[in-house]
Amino acid sequence: MVKKANTLKSYLNACKQ
Repeated sequence: MVKKANTLKSYLNACKQ
C-alpha cells in the first residue's frame, strides 16, 4: 500500500512539474 501511494505521489509530482 505504501509503495502504491509513493508511486501515486511521484506521478502527481511529475504532472505538476
